[in-house]
Amino acid sequence: MIETPFITLQYPISVNRYWTINQRARSILPTEAGKAWKQAARSLALSQGANHQRVASGPVAAEIVLLPRKKSDGAPSSVRLDLDNCLKVALDAMQGILFDNDKQIVELHACVGSAVTDGALMVRVRPA
Repeated sequence: MIETPFITLQYPISVNRYWTINQRARSILPTEAGKAWKQAARSLALSQGANHQRVASGPVAAEIVLLPRKKSDGAPSSVRLDLDNCLKVALDAMQGILFDNDKQIVELHACVGSAVTDGALMVRVRPA
């Protein structure tokens, strides 16, 4: 198995802030906040060498670790996203950087990790 490093992104926004429903067109579109988060996440990933890790084709396994925000006293904040809420946001942002299409994902592991100062999201993709 190929061991690839984690890419560390900023704490994600919720799915409800990432997309909006266009009633007239009956479609789901990214919000301005969603576009901004995605652009920032992609820039961070590229700055950490993500493009060199990209799995161009074939099935992949993705691993995601949500790191909650830490309160000023060092304890984890009681307010955090549900783990499943951050998955689609993170994978959408990494499409075209760590993999070509999210249909390539055949294995997915996710967990909540230790709290860090501003919160974060760690993503790793490897061939399945």
